[in-house]
Amino acid sequence: MISIVIPCFNEELIINDFIDELKKITDKIENDFEIIFVDNKSNDKTLDLIKNKRQIFNNCKIICLSNYFGKESAILAGLDVANG
Repeated sequence: MISIVIPCFNEELIINDFIDELKKITDKIENDFEIIFVDNKSNDKTLDLIKNKRQIFNNCKIICLSNYFGKESAILAGLDVANG
């Protein structure tokens, strides 16, 4: 299995386009994969937009950090729950 960890912080302006492009790429993956979004306490609509689009992936997880900890901590949080 392939795990794709995506740290997010205030990505409201680009997250929809990113998810659409990610879907195009993951449609070409023949292996099992999971998408793990890690919201780093965004203060915009990033989390809502991710939740609205998560159903386009078969295996998608969302982690919400309790505070802003930086991208390294967000990546580690994603790796902690990764199955791949």
